[in-house]
Amino acid sequence: MFPLPDFRAPVDSIVDSHAHFNDPKFNDCRDELFRAMREYGVKTIINCGTNYENIEESLALSRKYDFCHSAIAFHPAISPMMGKSTTKGLKQ
Repeated sequence: MFPLPDFRAPVDSIVDSHAHFNDPKFNDCRDELFRAMREYGVKTIINCGTNYENIEESLALSRKYDFCHSAIAFHPAISPMMGKSTTKGLKQ
């Protein structure tokens, strides 16, 4: 599905430091994408959750793929709308 170049990185050398692979546009190809990234030398992915809804999706990816980690935070545009119930939910 993904046209990959004839390229092999030095073993375990690539880090994707800011990704949003929980985006719905990856729903149909996410497993294949992660397999290909691992095959082509991606050592670590930092997937970002930016709101209450997609933080759990990002955490689910980090549970499923051992080389994917989650950075969770609220985008500054929505942080003024956060209340105590939202931050309490995050702590849980």
